[in-house]
Amino acid sequence: MSACAAVLSAGSVPSAPLWHYTGADGLRGIVQDVAIHATHYRFTNDESELVEGEAATRRACVELAKEEGDPVRRTLFTELADFSKSLALTKRTDVFIACLTEAKDSLVQWSGYRHRGTGYAIALRLSPTHWDPDADELDASVMFAQVIYNRKAFIRLVKQQLLQFAVIHDRYRSYGNAAMNAIQAWMLQECASLSPRLKQACFAHEREWRIIVSAPREKQNFLKFRSRPDGTLVPFVSLPLESGCVAGVCCGPAHAGQQEAKVMAARLLLREHGYAEHIVRPSGIPFCG
Repeated sequence: MSACAAVLSAGSVPSAPLWHYTGADGLRGIVQDVAIHATHYRFTNDESELVEGEAATRRACVELAKEEGDPVRRTLFTELADFSKSLALTKRTDVFIACLTEAKDSLVQWSGYRHRGTGYAIALRLSPTHWDPDADELDASVMFAQVIYNRKAFIRLVKQQLLQFAVIHDRYRSYGNAAMNAIQAWMLQECASLSPRLKQACFAHEREWRIIVSAPREKQNFLKFRSRPDGTLVPFVSLPLESGCVAGVCCGPAHAGQQEAKVMAARLLLREHGYAEHIVRPSGIPFCG
């Protein structure tokens, strides 16, 4: 886990289980395989989201360079702004995202599944420190954090991290250019890892949290692939979950007869894996299909 990820995860603890909206395969994977799938960001609803965060990170560097009175630090932040494009997260790694939300039984979330009557929302108890690359076979950085919908607040967060790292940079000024360049690259890589947390303000109603996996391209031996109904091949990463992490299942809107069958099947699945049947319930939103 990166330095930024550790700090953010430690301060980003959800007060209640979070909901993951998915299809039947996703439900089976979480309950049966005790794992959640993080999809490559290029195959999410809006791949521009990460680019938005990377642009805001560059903006933070530019603003610090203008505000800084110390000429050495001013040069540092100017160079970071220049290097930020080549060291952006999407330039160095493949990024995978699993989305969750605080929104329970949400019409907006169901809209992606209701036309097929296959949607499920799974309440998950997640620990911010669960994924540790040093302990797991997953050779990647994993961050679990709340999405930020305010661009100015995101830039303030990045600036705060950069200023903290600049203190370390100051301590090693006398160590020569090689050490300084290494520290600069580390600073930018750490702050670049924050970029997937930013999302446009118009999506604030989603109240989203994300599990973000950034995997170096030269070390990927854990990728999996699935196919979409249109035949598109989709890369994803399977992240292990803690046993017993399912706190509830909501079966999405469907016709009355179909809804009863969905609830029954979900209860059988959970009972088979040691869960109480009563945690499965139908959506309270009427089906409009």
